[in-house]
Amino acid sequence: MPTFDAAEKKVLIKRHEDGEPLKALAKELGVSPNWLSQKFRSWGVVPRGRGAATAMRHKLGQANR
Repeated sequence: MPTFDAAEKKVLIKRHEDGEPLKALAKELGVSPNWLSQKFRSWGVVPRGRGAATAMRHKLGQANR
């Protein structure tokens, strides 16, 4: 499993906070979404749930309907 230094953690957290799905980040890193979710939690970050992710997509105008 990958390890992350402080700068890499900061970038991953920022990308997720800016709207990138955890699933997409996990795929890019070659890890499972569950593994990355656990990492985020260990870093003190609560990953967005489905409802919050959907709301963010709508807010950003990226909803697929």
